Amino acid sequence: VQTCALPIFFFNGGGTARLSADGCVFDGVGRAIDSGSQDCYFEITDCIFRGCREHTVTASGSAVAQANILGCTFEDNDVPVTIANASATTRTAMVISACTFTNNRNVDTSGFGGGLEVQGNTLVAIVDCVFRDNDAGFGGAVAVRDGAHVKSSNCTFQDNQAFGFAGAVWADPGSDFAASETLACGNSAPQFYNWTNLGSVTLCASCLDCEAGGGFAADAPCDTGIRGDFNCDGVFNEEDYLAVQASLGICIGDLDGDGQVRAGDLGILLAAWGMCP
Repeated sequence: VQTCALPIFFFNGGGTARLSADGCVFDGVGRAIDSGSQDCYFEITDCIFRGCREHTVTASGSAVAQANILGCTFEDNDVPVTIANASATTRTAMVISACTFTNNRNVDTSGFGGGLEVQGNTLVAIVDCVFRDNDAGFGGAVAVRDGAHVKSSNCTFQDNQAFGFAGAVWADPGSDFAASETLACGNSAPQFYNWTNLGSVTLCASCLDCEAGGGFAADAPCDTGIRGDFNCDGVFNEEDYLAVQASLGICIGDLDGDGQVRAGDLGILLAAWGMCP
């Protein structure tokens, strides 16, 4: 499909679906692009998704083998872009590059990901993207779960909010999110949950702090082969937690990163109280 304005793409009926969309506009539709439950290959370039109520881009086949989303704009949608792969043997590989996600929401306030939700046996690279003013229950901008793997590079996460936990990116214990060359500011605390810093990640409580040079840079840890070994002593233990706190210039218990332990930190703790998702 080339340079067109169509209300809906919907694949169903078995087999493998293939789609190339360039310069399309999906405005106020229920479903924009939905793979149904079948396998698909697609490349979406320079498209606009605005006001979608049921699906923006949903790829949920058993083996979504290849997908690229390039230069697209997602704004004012009620559902996130959802990439899900239920196959235990075939991994989905996907690139999302030079895209902007603005003012999207997961209308289920206990839902996952305001702009992007990645599930299952999936590896997604997010490059040169901006996530701003998105909200959801967990992961205001991005949620990673059910064994998925997401890496971001040269991205900005700004003023995203989570009703439950992690304003920018939330990953469940069986998944992982890794970031490099990334700026996060103004997102509800904690900005990232269950994540790995690959270097040059800057975190600011507010974006004005970043503009004033008041953020802190979390440099990549040394590589001892032990995940979480921040102080490079060859083991992962409480000393690494203390080293992380010291490097950030904040004290233990300072959940919102303002340099003090006070009512705001208690509020974050109480808001997250209960069974872990």
